[in-house]
Amino acid sequence: MTDLSKNFNSLLESAKGLSQVLRQSAGTSSNFDSSALKEILNANSLSAFNTSFVDAGIDQKALSTEEIVHKLNSTREGSKLIALKYIMKLMSTESVRDEEMLVYFPHVLKGINSPNLTIKKLVFIFLLRYNHKQPDIALLSINAIQKSLADRDPVIRSLAIRVLGGVQIKAIVPILMLSLKKTIVDVSALVRASSAIAIRKCYALEGSNPYQAEDDEWIMEKEDNDSITAQLYTFLSQLLADSDPMVIGTALVTFHELFPHGYKLLHKVFRHICSNLRALEPVAQSLAIQLLTIYCRKFLQKPHLVLAANEKIYFDCYPHKCSDVDSSSDVLYDPDLLLFLDAQENLIHSLDSNVLFSVAKSFLCLSCATTIKKYKINVMLLNMLSLVEPSRLKPYVLQLILLFTMYEPSLFSPHIKEFFVFPSDDSQTIRLKVAILVQLLNADTFGLIFNELKYYLHESSYVEDESKVEILKLVNELYSNPKLLESQVSTILNWYLSKLDQCIPPSLLTEYFNGIRLFIQEDLISNERTLGILVAKLVEHKVEGPTKGSIIWLLGEFANLSDLHLNASFMVDILRVMLHNFPSESPEVKLNILYLAAKLLAKDIYNLESSNKNNSDFNFNSPLFKCFNLVLNYCKYDKSVDIRDRARLISSLLPNVVVHEENSVNIMNLERLIETQHISLARKLRRIEIGVLVFQVFKKPPKISTKKCEKLISKLIRDYLEIIEWNTLSATELVRFSEKRNFDLDIKNYSQNTSWLSNEYNKCSTNVPALASHNPLVVGSSQPQFSHPNNLQSSKSLKIKTLDEFFSSDSVEEYSTSSYNENSEQEDDDQDDDADDDDDQDENDDADDDVEEEEDDGDEGDVIGVSRKDGKSRNTNYSEIGDTRGKWT
Repeated sequence: MTDLSKNFNSLLESAKGLSQVLRQSAGTSSNFDSSALKEILNANSLSAFNTSFVDAGIDQKALSTEEIVHKLNSTREGSKLIALKYIMKLMSTESVRDEEMLVYFPHVLKGINSPNLTIKKLVFIFLLRYNHKQPDIALLSINAIQKSLADRDPVIRSLAIRVLGGVQIKAIVPILMLSLKKTIVDVSALVRASSAIAIRKCYALEGSNPYQAEDDEWIMEKEDNDSITAQLYTFLSQLLADSDPMVIGTALVTFHELFPHGYKLLHKVFRHICSNLRALEPVAQSLAIQLLTIYCRKFLQKPHLVLAANEKIYFDCYPHKCSDVDSSSDVLYDPDLLLFLDAQENLIHSLDSNVLFSVAKSFLCLSCATTIKKYKINVMLLNMLSLVEPSRLKPYVLQLILLFTMYEPSLFSPHIKEFFVFPSDDSQTIRLKVAILVQLLNADTFGLIFNELKYYLHESSYVEDESKVEILKLVNELYSNPKLLESQVSTILNWYLSKLDQCIPPSLLTEYFNGIRLFIQEDLISNERTLGILVAKLVEHKVEGPTKGSIIWLLGEFANLSDLHLNASFMVDILRVMLHNFPSESPEVKLNILYLAAKLLAKDIYNLESSNKNNSDFNFNSPLFKCFNLVLNYCKYDKSVDIRDRARLISSLLPNVVVHEENSVNIMNLERLIETQHISLARKLRRIEIGVLVFQVFKKPPKISTKKCEKLISKLIRDYLEIIEWNTLSATELVRFSEKRNFDLDIKNYSQNTSWLSNEYNKCSTNVPALASHNPLVVGSSQPQFSHPNNLQSSKSLKIKTLDEFFSSDSVEEYSTSSYNENSEQEDDDQDDDADDDDDQDENDDADDDVEEEEDDGDEGDVIGVSRKDGKSRNTNYSEIGDTRGKWT
């Protein structure tokens, strides 16, 4: 309703300005020209009506400094309003320097006592902008701001305390502290919420030492602690215990900024915040959830199960892997933790994305999978996908879902089809959805998900090749998935092998080879046929780069596991074929060929020793030994330093004729060289144990997993979900913290309290007595309410204050102040009328002054809430209030 009223008033104001321009352009002639209307309604003319600062002459006529000063010192409220709006326009202009605006500073401050709310707000804005430039003059306005704290209008009181806190002069800190002491108990929630904002500004202005995490709460509550920080904490404690959700939310924002590590200070208000969590504004809800989530991990007990022998099993929460919990088991939670989780139950239907993200983080960090399902957090995340469809938040929602599936895949197993790829999805969304599907893949869901992935790789036209490569990398990670059956792994492997002979892009072919290698490396002997297919592709030069190197590495491991007597010639022939193009291979392929030759030679020597224990029968003229020396010779003169160093290391472990201690070696006549160095080679065979141990010992196949799913989660989400470890508390500490939360909090409820000041303001807009027979007179009302015009109720039923009660209250001082202000306003109006008559006489002699007078008269009628001579009180338009519920931040 407030927004509707605000929009309607803005529309009326724009209509007034438009009609005035039409009158100036079209004149008063009865023959109205339609072309003139078209010129007025062009884009340039309409730009004047895009702001609420629309008045006659502001955008069409520039005002000089003298004219602005003259209008500011005018007795007419309309002239002041025009000047102030023009000054606001200059303040938003980059070409105008601050020094030029300081000329108007003393003249603007004269309007601080204006009865017009709009003028008062503009003066406050100017004061907040330039008070630190001229502090001496700004101090002159402090008295007027203090008087505004006793105004009948809660909006003016709210603005006054916010402006007082925004004045950047350290000398006013004591005055601000005294003012805060009064405003935090104001009957208006808007004033109390503004007090929380002023507390934050006072803290920054005073420059107190920040609260440290290791400090205890009793230090802040000591009676003899008169520091600014302790006093502000006392004020905030009272505001946090307020009954109005707007005050609680604003106080939480201030508390988080002033005491970012002061979680111990939340003991007494923990349950109060939980009970009001649903009524807070979305920004305050998000902040409160994050603060209380950290509080729970610091001061509450972990979720647990109690066994028959009273043994407790505590469950791990994020960032650790979720503990396996039987769905039939009841997880026990701390009562306060359960209260916090219950308070968030209805927030899953919020339309604010910040609140939904905070709720998801809270349940991820505080509960187990069964509780997440119970409170339907997984359904909330699915609904967020449709809620944030047009925005840029959808990738972050998918990343959060991916993290939940990595934490516990069963959360989204019933909703697999929600993550199927659509033609309208971009590449990032496709990768995230496929990553989620891969995490959800198990023995039960294998058929549905694997068929969908095959469709994306080879049949879909809307998935780009780059995205297909990423999808295949994600599928390759299934080789280490323990949830798949052997038959399902064989299905994936056979599908990979069927794609090797098809015409597919080289990037996809490389990933297929990598996938086959990952699936067979655990059991090479059982997959000898698959290894033979890979070797055939290797010999045909259909693979290059890292894929070729990985296949050669598999051959070396296969040589160590198998019987070399059956496969000796087969392996040596493969090595010989690969040596043809050795100088042109990549460094990774060269190293793997060197390792293959070393493993084959070490295996041959080891078999000879284990058979006859006599190394003298070793054949140094065998093709294997010659190929090994040729590889060493290639590596000896390679460009890569790493390859040369590794070749030198291997030559020191295994017998060879390439690296000799005495003279250089000519490899061209290898057979003669072997004959001349036969004795030294035989001597090296006696020290072969280290070389055999290095190359023949069993090595577990490496888990070459790129962890693609984890890399898809951005740093922003990881930083957002970062949280402290759950504290392990003793039984004594748990009891002590529980007693502090059981403290009987004094809830500050001002909804039933009334004062003469607020009631007088609320009733001054009408002159007709209210016919409310069912409503007795409110205590302190300015005038009685009659059930019938001729029948007065008794003083007892009307609950009228006695004279002693009236003079004993604080209302006397406020009444005197308001009466004095009204009399002063009446005298000022009389003086204004006399001054206006004189001005009219002088302006008749000057044509320019006539134009200005006409503008002032037109604008004076637009001024809202100006007091008149008829004695009627002003009527505040709350639609112009900037500090409304929902926009308090």
